[in-house]
Amino acid sequence: MKKRLLTAIIIAVVYVGTLLLTILVHPVFFDIFTVLLMILAGLEVSRAIGDKYGKPIDLLIVADILVGYLCLILVNTFVGGGAGVTAYFGVLAVAFLVCVICNIASKVMTLRNVTSTILVLIYPVSLLIYMLGLNYVGEYYQYAAILLLFLVSTMTDTFAYLVGISIRGPKLCPKISPNKTISGAIGGLLGGMAGGAIVLLFSLFDLFKVNPLGASTVTNILHYLLIGLGGSIFTQLGDLIASYLKRLCGIKDFGTILPGHGGIMDRIDGMIVNGVFIYIYMIVLSML
Repeated sequence: MKKRLLTAIIIAVVYVGTLLLTILVHPVFFDIFTVLLMILAGLEVSRAIGDKYGKPIDLLIVADILVGYLCLILVNTFVGGGAGVTAYFGVLAVAFLVCVICNIASKVMTLRNVTSTILVLIYPVSLLIYMLGLNYVGEYYQYAAILLLFLVSTMTDTFAYLVGISIRGPKLCPKISPNKTISGAIGGLLGGMAGGAIVLLFSLFDLFKVNPLGASTVTNILHYLLIGLGGSIFTQLGDLIASYLKRLCGIKDFGTILPGHGGIMDRIDGMIVNGVFIYIYMIVLSML
């Protein structure tokens, strides 16, 4: 328990440090943080899949992340408008082709290796590109989006855990994740909305460069609470997806780098899916 608590404190410090450096110093710190997550999470999932199925091509995965990030930056700089995320998927398509060519040319690599590599390139790497894209949704929405990502995801996990162990009750999805309860899921929804409410307060008091998301106070409140609610749903969905993958691979955790918490993926499994939701929400909002 002490080990888990200490690790949780370290994670919190990293999250808060990343947020402060991103908002108060330069947005590139969020890029660095996310690209590192992409590499570490990608390799963790690669190892988990490789232990039971075909081993993915780790070098191709890392190359896709780095080249994809470079293209995202270049396209966003010269085109803007969120086109950088679209550019990444062009790099992803090339990575797919390279993977197939490697399979044809190699005497060792099989279709299982190709399938495993493509899976990792999609999950978690391609989902994390949307999280990275939050830094490029436009300066007006950028900081609200990033804060919502961290706070809604964290508050969802925290409330779900606390309510779940306090009330317990019927299981949410016992075949995938036996420890999750319906009460915990409801608690997570409340936590997500609380996270949205905190960022809402930042917008009302003009803190951390957070701007209102609506033309009126009422619409601003609705937007932040809706993102909190929707973000919580997607956070919990992401957690279930990761649990399902771990069951298929026959593992408890994706890694051991975070004592008491598992691996990197075990901490961000919900966040990466939440990032997709928030990115799409902000892009749509910016076009209205």
